[in-house]
Amino acid sequence: MKHFFEKIQEYPPVLATNQVVQRHQSAFFWLILLLFMFPVCFSKIYSSDIWWHMQLGKSILSNLGWPDYTDFYFSPTNTVVNDLRYSWLGNVLLYLVHLLGGDVGLQLFRVGLVCGSCFLLSAIIGYRFTGWTLLAFFMLVVGTYQNQQLRNSIFALPLTVIVFWLWWQVQYRVRDKWIYFFPLILGLWGCIHGSYLFGFGLVVLIFLGHGVDVLRLGKASKGRAGLFGKYLIVLGLSFALISIWNPQAKGFYNLQKNQRLFHLDPVVDRQPVLLPLQTDPAGINGETVDGQKSPGIFTKLKVTLNNIIFSTTGPNPLSGDFISPFDMLQRVYVWVSLFVGLIGSVILLFFSRPIRFSHLLPFFAVVVAGCGYLRLVGYIPVVTLPLVFITFANGELKLHVKNGWASALAVILLVALYIDVATGFTIVPGTKMHIFGPGRVPVFSDKCPDRVMAEFPDKKIFTTIMNGGYLLYRWFPEKKVFIDGFFAPHTKEVFDAFYRIQFDKSYNPDSLFSEFGIEIALVPYSTPDINNKFLFSENWYPVYVDTGSFLYLYQPDFAKQVSVPRILTTAGEIENLPQEFRSRLVSCIYQIPHALMNKGRLKDANSFMAFHGELFKKIEYLADPMLVREVQDNLDINTGFYGNVNIRALWFEKLHFDAANQGNVPDVLKYGVHVLELAPDRCPVLLNLAIVHENQGELEKSGEYLERLLAAKEKDPAFWKKNETKIAKLYLNLYNSCKKKGKYPAAYLLLREPYLQESYGVQKEKLYQEGLKLVDEMNKAGDAAGAFKLLRGMEKDFPRSGRMLNEIAWHILSNRTKLSVDVKTAIDYATRAVKLMEKENDTWLDLAYDTLAEAYYCMNDRDKMRKFELKAIEVAPDERKGLYKHR
Repeated sequence: MKHFFEKIQEYPPVLATNQVVQRHQSAFFWLILLLFMFPVCFSKIYSSDIWWHMQLGKSILSNLGWPDYTDFYFSPTNTVVNDLRYSWLGNVLLYLVHLLGGDVGLQLFRVGLVCGSCFLLSAIIGYRFTGWTLLAFFMLVVGTYQNQQLRNSIFALPLTVIVFWLWWQVQYRVRDKWIYFFPLILGLWGCIHGSYLFGFGLVVLIFLGHGVDVLRLGKASKGRAGLFGKYLIVLGLSFALISIWNPQAKGFYNLQKNQRLFHLDPVVDRQPVLLPLQTDPAGINGETVDGQKSPGIFTKLKVTLNNIIFSTTGPNPLSGDFISPFDMLQRVYVWVSLFVGLIGSVILLFFSRPIRFSHLLPFFAVVVAGCGYLRLVGYIPVVTLPLVFITFANGELKLHVKNGWASALAVILLVALYIDVATGFTIVPGTKMHIFGPGRVPVFSDKCPDRVMAEFPDKKIFTTIMNGGYLLYRWFPEKKVFIDGFFAPHTKEVFDAFYRIQFDKSYNPDSLFSEFGIEIALVPYSTPDINNKFLFSENWYPVYVDTGSFLYLYQPDFAKQVSVPRILTTAGEIENLPQEFRSRLVSCIYQIPHALMNKGRLKDANSFMAFHGELFKKIEYLADPMLVREVQDNLDINTGFYGNVNIRALWFEKLHFDAANQGNVPDVLKYGVHVLELAPDRCPVLLNLAIVHENQGELEKSGEYLERLLAAKEKDPAFWKKNETKIAKLYLNLYNSCKKKGKYPAAYLLLREPYLQESYGVQKEKLYQEGLKLVDEMNKAGDAAGAFKLLRGMEKDFPRSGRMLNEIAWHILSNRTKLSVDVKTAIDYATRAVKLMEKENDTWLDLAYDTLAEAYYCMNDRDKMRKFELKAIEVAPDERKGLYKHR
């Protein structure tokens, strides 16, 4: 390969005498370039803009004038839309290409425009098909990826190259008359895309720079002062043509709907859409100020460059195209473009002699613009390569490099490209939506749109920016859409609704019905924020699913039966989807039964799983195993509790737990009560309410729900098995809360719960010790009567415990002035304690003798007192030395 390219360098085709060799060299060069170009340029159509561009072109041809946007959208539209004045011809061209070649025709058209640009560039250098040329074209193909999107901006790629090709013809090939092609090109550009202002600016800067070169270099500039008059004529003609064909260039004219293309009216200005700049808060050299990082040098530069192009006020979050390219460095085409700009600046500044301002002015203007605006970054290689090629062709490039290295690097890049293609092809395009192959991505599917026309032709439908243009192009004129990617006709009211449904978590899709009368929605599953908003809402039900979208029906009456969702695709079609779409679709399909359960449609969820049972068996291996298991477990648990019925309690349960996740306590309590009104024994809700009330310090209410939870234990054993630790922990939390608030009897009642003893290791000995601690706390608080009552309660738990009886007797003696209990009662307890402890040979028997001795001392019965003192000394002599001398 290296030897071949060295041969090419040694014998350039332009100078070759052997025409056969020349043809073979050229053919091989273009074959290599096409092999590199096809994976990048020949991708499935995923641009949402192409469809409304083509619909506008179709309507313009049909009407021979501007379309009436009320025929496109049932939602409110702006009365004045100026955007078509600089894009109508591009729309028409795209529509004609699709009319003739379909989806594949558009894809080949994109490849053809890139190839044509490369061909014009190769003409500048005399068709020298070397390794460096190939490498440069590789950089162009990748760096202009953003410019290659199927929308009107794609025409700017060849048009920019044509501008420099014309300049090369005029200035370096001395074809002065060709200068009059500039007005024609700019005039056409002014009807194709708004980037005509970019093209006009390039021409102005080229002419201005050439004037500076003439004044600065004199004869060395190779400039001709006679061209200056022609420059003025060309710029004047260009402006005139743009003004006639595209009145927006002057700002004094306006074309409204249903008017002829060349009709002129006073202009009504429309505010531009401004988007916020997304920046790293610190950047390079960021310093910490008050705990936050101040913007560093890199961030300040990024913001400054972006603000040159767009203001950061008036944010519109519906598009990310207006952000800085430095926020998108993970996209290969961005840094390839920046790299080409860096190399170009080095060549034009340091290796070009003489330095020409006709090159530097347009070059640095484009670099600044490209570094400030993501959509302009692809223009950097489009401008850099022609200028470098012109410098080389004119013999002004003082740089000598070996061609073999470039050839080898080109081959390495080609191999790397196809390795990326084989492994998913996400590195070069920087998006998983890029899929190499003919046709369009699954978002633009057929089956759900066909069902809409067959079953809901008269219902207003919610569409998104992603699929609205496609549906408009597919359905027009039979059915209108809500919104598409053509921003200009849509009012603030429409944008606000779309913004809220995508970004506002609290937004209820039911508002679409109340505000716009929308009853159905066709939502791509590739926009999960919007799809989940409908899927998990109360009154929107999925009715059909295909390889690209979910179709929802608005049904606010829960009592009314809705159809079970139908999947309009086969397992084979799902398996053949690209990885990104396949995984998302399978995940969304498994979410359907979960969503139906949340809505209270438990029976419908079971019917859905049963109806598509064979499909689920075939695609189960594609899904997350945890998701599959969770869905089936939830179906089994809920069906086991409620039965195979539709019940509203499940919807309230969803709202209850959503509110819990958000920390909205009033809604937690409100929806929890609603659930229990329909399902009094619903254990998850009982437990959650008990926890919430415990957290709020409402211990009695928490205990009430805990008792109801215990009573419902047998009705949901699976839940208890899964949550026994959590329930036991709640008991302990309530116990500790009661202790802190001095509610010691309540604390003991919680601690003595048999479930807690069984599941959390609260055994008899621990219960006994904790109970005595509560008694001590009550005594310290001066509540001797309450402590005595608690001890009497503990007696029931420990009826055969001598120690327990002794504790009661001692408490009576210690608080005999505070209790309305006589000493005889204490003697009775102590006597029973002694009998039990003697029988069991209890090691604490001496304490029981002490208690009896103290009781008889209080009764002034010295004989019996002495009797039990001696017994205590006999049992524990060491502990009793001198203990009774005071008596």
